[in-house]
Amino acid sequence: MKQLIGSVTVLFLAALISLVPVNTSLAGETGPLYVGIVGGYAFGSDLEYKGSYFPSYDLDIQNTWTLGAKIGYTFPFARAVAVEFEYLYFGPDVDRTVLASEGDDFYALEGDLDVHNFMFNFIAKYPEGRFHPFLGVGLGISDVDFSGKEIDRWGGITDTYSLSYDDTAFAWQIFAGVNCEINRNFSVDLAYRFFMTDTDDDYEDYYYYYGTELEIESSIVTFGLNYHF
Repeated sequence: MKQLIGSVTVLFLAALISLVPVNTSLAGETGPLYVGIVGGYAFGSDLEYKGSYFPSYDLDIQNTWTLGAKIGYTFPFARAVAVEFEYLYFGPDVDRTVLASEGDDFYALEGDLDVHNFMFNFIAKYPEGRFHPFLGVGLGISDVDFSGKEIDRWGGITDTYSLSYDDTAFAWQIFAGVNCEINRNFSVDLAYRFFMTDTDDDYEDYYYYYGTELEIESSIVTFGLNYHF
């Protein structure tokens, strides 16, 4: 999954960048309404796994590529303020994590995580010139899908059970970066964001997973290409 997302991100960005006119002289301010694509990399992620019948555990989660799209509007009468609606996806692998062990026996989890984020972003930026440093906050929802397996080895016998968990929860992010105008219709931006969501859902496939909660924190660096109208 990570390799596919990375390849799509690179190819999609390269294809759109190739459409940008060679003449990069500004013909005036960029238009207020814009659409864009976003590609990036999520790293330093933390996944906390909690339940009603066992303590919380930190699962080993891999770094991964991200891909998304956005539509935004910069207010003509207040060019220091913009709003966006953004979709961003990342799908890290969850490495096998041993949650409990005794001698040769253990209890472990592993699987895949799919995170679909739908965010309303509120942005404050420096409005003058070609380069626009900005700060922002995003509020929205995150659809989190965890699929994997539980591996139990007790008394020398190993059992494997499939897991499937899906929930939608409140999500938020804060971010900072810089936007650069290429010409009247195109701009690019580079940003760092900190993202967090905390799901809490009833899970009754096995009674001891009832009330499973996943808390996800991630640092994400993104590159965006925007077309202004």
